[in-house]
Amino acid sequence: MLYPANFDGDNPEGGYVVTFPDFPEAVTQGENLGEAMEMARDSLRMAIAYRIEHAESVPLPSKRKGKNMLLVALST
Repeated sequence: MLYPANFDGDNPEGGYVVTFPDFPEAVTQGENLGEAMEMARDSLRMAIAYRIEHAESVPLPSKRKGKNMLLVALST
C-alpha cells in the first residue's frame, strides 16, 4: 500500500519534517529527502503496528493532495 505523506522542507534548520494525513500520530524527520523517506517508512510501519496491537482501525490510504505530498510504500 502507498500512503500519502507531507514532506515539509521549509525549515530554518534544514531537512524535512514528515507527517501523514491518515496517521496524525506519525511524525518524523530526516536531514535529506532520502533519509526522510526512510524515516517515513519506519514511522508508518510503527503507527500501523501500534493500531493493530491496540485493536484500533487502520485506514485505507487517502487521496494524495498538495505539492509536498509523496507516497510512502508500506514495507512487507
